[in-house]
Amino acid sequence: MTKKTPRNSKGLRDVLFDEIESLRSGDGDPTRALAIANLAKQVINTVKIELDYHRELARQQDTGNPLKLGTVPLGSVTDAESVASTATGAFVGMTSGSKPS
Repeated sequence: MTKKTPRNSKGLRDVLFDEIESLRSGDGDPTRALAIANLAKQVINTVKIELDYHRELARQQDTGNPLKLGTVPLGSVTDAESVASTATGAFVGMTSGSKPS
């Protein structure tokens, strides 16, 4: 039975370094390593989104305009920009390719 990886940053680092060591020793499979790297990238991107959400949530609460779940516009950047001023203000001033502050 395979050992379950802890679902935290240390567990992710351990998996990545284990895979690097496996490749260096010649026992690793490059296709598997690439798949693990791609999955790790997705996990990291998900964490970044969560952090951005919590920063925006705190910013909105500080301004007295709490961000409510389900109120952030989704869709194309153009759609988000067109409703930004009437929604939560979370995307105000954003342009294509920019990130919220």
